[in-house]
Amino acid sequence: MKIKFALSLVVLLLATFTAAQTTTFNSASDGFQVTSPTATFTELRPGTYGGSDSQGDYSVTVTRYTRELMKDDFLRIVVVLSDGHTMVTSKDDLDFEGQPGVMRLWKTSTGKECNWITFKGARVYQITFASDREADGINFNTVNDFMNSFKFTN
Repeated sequence: MKIKFALSLVVLLLATFTAAQTTTFNSASDGFQVTSPTATFTELRPGTYGGSDSQGDYSVTVTRYTRELMKDDFLRIVVVLSDGHTMVTSKDDLDFEGQPGVMRLWKTSTGKECNWITFKGARVYQITFASDREADGINFNTVNDFMNSFKFTN
């Protein structure tokens, strides 16, 4: 009985230490919260936040405008953000807590980058995953959990 308990405790401890680390980051100044599958997720410079793990880079970039944006403004901004990239696929009918959003997957010089882009008020948010791995080397559940964790906080 003591051996079974000890083995169960060892298995539990190993599972605890090998579980993927996550960081929940809240930016009061830019009005969002996200949970990243990385040990750290920090402000890299004003409006740019990020962290990395073995499969790639996770980031949120916030661009502030001088006035409230409308959907037409947002769609023009998306065109500019996509300019110069080789598009792999896109989706234009996403919803972020009632706000319109899009997804753009494009090739970069070092791999692929998936951007989920939305806006609220005078801010545009790019929630990004970038990797140099081939698709079969990426855990998409982790990437989707990162994107799905994005929340507006104000």
